[in-house]
Amino acid sequence: MKYTRILFILGAALLLWGGVTVACADDARSSDQILLGALPERALPQLQEILVSAMRNAPRVIDAGLNVDQSDTSVTSARSPLLPHASLNANPGIVDQMYQYENQAPNKTVAVSLYYNAGISQPVYHWGALQKGLQSAQLQKAITERNLGEVRRTLASEVRRTYFNMISAANARVVDDRGLKKLETDHEYFKGQAAAGFVTQGAADGYETQISDYKLQMRRSDNNYQSQWRAFRLLTGMESLQPSTPLPKEIPPLDKKVGEVLDALSQSFNDFTPAEVANAADRVKVEQLNYDIVKTRLRPQFDLGLSASQQNQ
Repeated sequence: MKYTRILFILGAALLLWGGVTVACADDARSSDQILLGALPERALPQLQEILVSAMRNAPRVIDAGLNVDQSDTSVTSARSPLLPHASLNANPGIVDQMYQYENQAPNKTVAVSLYYNAGISQPVYHWGALQKGLQSAQLQKAITERNLGEVRRTLASEVRRTYFNMISAANARVVDDRGLKKLETDHEYFKGQAAAGFVTQGAADGYETQISDYKLQMRRSDNNYQSQWRAFRLLTGMESLQPSTPLPKEIPPLDKKVGEVLDALSQSFNDFTPAEVANAADRVKVEQLNYDIVKTRLRPQFDLGLSASQQNQ
C-alpha cells in the first residue's frame, strides 16, 4: 500500500466518523489531493516524517506485517499439495559374493551395485479438500492484510493526537515558566513592601508557599511530559525522538477545502465496509471450509503416480 494512500485514509478517519473510502476512482484521486493538501501535517514537516516512519517501524505495524508474511507462507504451503511432486533417490553399494563349484577352490566376487528411482505423483481427487485448504489460507491472508491496514489507520490517528497533545503540553510548560516568574516577581515586590511596613510579613511569606506548591506542580507536569515522550517513542518506533526535540508553537488549522472532501466521502459512506465486519465474514467462511476439510478426510482419496526405476550391478 502506498504511503500517500495510507495517509489519506488515516486522515479521513480523523475528519469523518470511522473513516471511509471513496468508491469512484477519479473522485477518489481528486479527493485524495484535496485532503492531503488540507491535512495539518502538510504544514508540519516533522509530523509528516514521523507518520511515514511509523507506518514502517512502529512495533504494532511490524507485528501485523509479520502476520501477513506468515499468512503468505501458509498460502504457499496450502498450494503445494495441489502441485506435482517429483522424487529421485539412488542407493549405491558393494555386493560381496562367495561361491564354490564341486572339487574346486572357493571363489570370491566383489561387485558394485547401484539402484536409482525417479518418480512423479499428482493428486487427482481429494473431494475438494486440497482446494478448500488453499481457499482457507487465502482468506486468512486477506484478514491479516485488513488488520495491517486497520493498525496503520488507528496508529496514524493516535500519532496525530499524541503529537498535538505534546504541542499543547509544551506550550503549557512555557505558560508555567512565565507563571513562576510572575510569582517570584510578586514575592520580591511584597517582601519590599513588608520591609517598608506597607503590608504584613505574612502576606509576603504567603507567596513562598505558593511558589513551593507551584514548583511541585511544575515537576509533576514535567514528569508527565517525559512520560508522554517515552510513550510516543514506543508508539512510533523512533528512538531518535527526545523531550528536547523542538515542537511547533501552534497547531495549524485545517484548510477550507476539507469541506469538499467531506462531501465526497459522505456520499460513499454507504459503500464502505469496516475491516471488522469483512474479517468476521471471512472467519465464518474459514470455519465452514475447515469443517468441510475435516469431513472429507473420512473419504477415500485418489492419487496418480508414475515412477521409473533401474538397478545396475
